[in-house]
Amino acid sequence: MDISFQTNNVGNALALMLMGMAGIFIVMGIILAVVVLLNMATNDDKPAKTDKSDGDSKAQR
Repeated sequence: MDISFQTNNVGNALALMLMGMAGIFIVMGIILAVVVLLNMATNDDKPAKTDKSDGDSKAQR
């Protein structure tokens, strides 16, 4: 079996890989933006949580 390495294809392969990586990061950015927008749109402004202890409040008094 004769396997030959042609260096003229390396540049094309790197360009294709760069486009794929950029596409992945762009899609991740879009998903992040959608999640942030949905969190802002559905924010209910809940009151602050009170500090609930696990029943040891008598021991601290």
